[in-house]
Amino acid sequence: MSEPDPSITQKFNFWYERTAILANGAVVPLVEAEDRFGRLQNLLRRRDCMEWDGLYFLREVCLGRPIDPEPSATLVHERLLEPDGTPDPVMCAVVLASVRGCGRELHLDSPFTDSLDRALAEFVHARNMIRSDMETAPAEAFIQHDPVEDGLKRLRNAPPPPEDRLKDPKSYVEDLVRRANKPKPDSPDGPPPPPK
Repeated sequence: MSEPDPSITQKFNFWYERTAILANGAVVPLVEAEDRFGRLQNLLRRRDCMEWDGLYFLREVCLGRPIDPEPSATLVHERLLEPDGTPDPVMCAVVLASVRGCGRELHLDSPFTDSLDRALAEFVHARNMIRSDMETAPAEAFIQHDPVEDGLKRLRNAPPPPEDRLKDPKSYVEDLVRRANKPKPDSPDGPPPPPK
């Protein structure tokens, strides 16, 4: 794994220095655990993964069981195994903590035991996915303009409830959500649809 840019590490030292305790008890650097779990998620996104049981063979290797040369070569090509066909220790820990199921009926679960570790890893993986699946300009614009954060700001800045709203808190919350979801005047979505 390449060394991170020093200017970035000065800003985000906590990300590069934080360790995560995985579901199997392994303690690994969070940045490396996110990278390996992201590779597993990307593997499952590909349709052909199901055809050759990539997750099954990867778990077999991590359990110390021998596999045929063909799936081993494919896993090396996918950067899931080292060039010699063995998993690196972090990949092995992440696979054994996150791959669930029996035989070839497998699925992924989060390997993280701490909710903040999971949130940080999912945030970084989501940004990477947006950048890889979208054109550069729209991807960066979306990342810079977080609609969820905008909605939360509008909710935080909402005026205090009038006395009559305190009698019916459900209606008050529904009204807050409705106002938070209302597009801005300059929004490309245009004005909200008329009420039914």
